[in-house]
Amino acid sequence: MKFKEIEFENRNCTRIYRDYLKRVRNTVKILNEQNQQEILLEINSHLFEGFSDNPNGRDEVEHLLDILEKLGQPEEFLKPLIANKKLEEATRTFNPLEIVKALTLNISNGISYIIFAILYLFLFGFLFLIIAKLIDRITWDSFIVQRTSLYSGNIIIQMVSVIFNMSA
Repeated sequence: MKFKEIEFENRNCTRIYRDYLKRVRNTVKILNEQNQQEILLEINSHLFEGFSDNPNGRDEVEHLLDILEKLGQPEEFLKPLIANKKLEEATRTFNPLEIVKALTLNISNGISYIIFAILYLFLFGFLFLIIAKLIDRITWDSFIVQRTSLYSGNIIIQMVSVIFNMSA
């Protein structure tokens, strides 16, 4: 759907409306074009619905200012929405830089994003281990064999001997 500006009779109303949309555009410019358009359409629909519900035929400028006041400052009320949209974009592209940007935007949204960041770091750790195993197979195989034999039975013997040596 294509964005279409609302037309007003009062020129001051048009100026206020365009200024507000300019602030919205500046706030959402970090997002891709599709998400920017989606947010602009959503805000424009709120403005249109609020403006079409004009009781008592109030002054256009006064009514628009009341609607904008109810919506709030776009720099404030769009922060969580932008952070979530940015995280969706980043996980879709799987670009590490985009994910880091999205996580920095979302860090204020709570513990779930911190957990997501930790899991993302683990993912890269496991990818590194897989690639390292493929590149240097002999070293990794001997490392695993040594650790496996240590855990398979020798560790119990070592623990028992440590316990008895401590008590003596």
